[in-house]
Amino acid sequence: MTTKRMTRIALCAALLAPCAWLSIPTQPPFTMQTFAVFFILSALGGKQGTVTILVYIALGAVGVPVFSQFGAGPGVLLGNTGGYILGFLAMGLTYWGITVLLGDTRKIRFLGLLLGLAVLYAFGTAWFLLLYTRTQGSIGILPVLGWCVFPFVIPDLVKLGLALALERRLGKVLSASDLKMLYTMFDYLALPAEVILLLTTWCIEETERKYGPGRKPRMSQLKKEAFVWRRLGVDTPEAADAHVRALSALRSREARLLPLLGISGRVPVEGERKYINAWIEMGFDDETIALAYEKTVLKKGSLNWPYMNSILRNWHQKGLHTRQQVEAGDSAWPKDRPAKALAAQGPGAQPTGKAVERLKEDMDWMDRFLEQTGGKE
Repeated sequence: MTTKRMTRIALCAALLAPCAWLSIPTQPPFTMQTFAVFFILSALGGKQGTVTILVYIALGAVGVPVFSQFGAGPGVLLGNTGGYILGFLAMGLTYWGITVLLGDTRKIRFLGLLLGLAVLYAFGTAWFLLLYTRTQGSIGILPVLGWCVFPFVIPDLVKLGLALALERRLGKVLSASDLKMLYTMFDYLALPAEVILLLTTWCIEETERKYGPGRKPRMSQLKKEAFVWRRLGVDTPEAADAHVRALSALRSREARLLPLLGISGRVPVEGERKYINAWIEMGFDDETIALAYEKTVLKKGSLNWPYMNSILRNWHQKGLHTRQQVEAGDSAWPKDRPAKALAAQGPGAQPTGKAVERLKEDMDWMDRFLEQTGGKE
């Protein structure tokens, strides 16, 4: 075995420990152990994944507190629930055998994980039933299933689906920190798996739009977006689908507006996007936003976001959202442009009033300048 493989096995074995420690205080408590095992088997394959599980169990057996609730030692493995820990090894062996016999395709890997999960519960339940009967007396299979299987099997199946989907979409093995963040989205924020997958797809599209094809978002970005969605009440597949459609329409509108603002070859930064989104929410059409941009450039010499925003906010407060409304209702809008006034006077029109005085001052200054430089006799 190469050093690289040994390092991967050691790191993944270390990953299992914090996933066992993390738990939701429900009855019974849920941990991320099964989720971590799914990832390890999918990422390392049957052989290396099974060795990783064996290393993890061995660490706990010799006293390293890697089991749930920081448990360790042979007593945990030989206890009533020890069969579920040893069942992880049986799960790995099952996955390994399935992929060797039937091939290492995505469908076969999914089948191997599903059958491995069934073996895990069968082994653990049989172990629990045997030890409980010896120490506490006879008990039926249904109560044991109610204690040890039914509360966990549906969440575990959901975790299995999430593990495979996120592995494919993000293209990487999640770290313990990544798993904790995913755990937060699924259990703490109570976002359904379908919503998490839609959120992941949207974040991938956003990252590729910003940084280029093939770039993937960090798990912290997914978590941040998940909190936003939860705060907005986007917690059902229907709401998530509608939210993604709205965001897509917003991005399309941004793409049309950027050339009007003199921006090309890049996506807007977050601060710029906030301004654009605010203008869209105010109800301005593209022509009016372009008009505000022209006024900004004439005044400031280039795009000045705060100044342009003040123009549009002023129009919004006056209820002016189209070019026609602005030209008709904005008192600051010049009713008689200089060009129009000059055209009305005719090509031979002469300046009057202050213009005449300014022209005379300019001529006097030019005479003095020429006298000083010797340019006038």
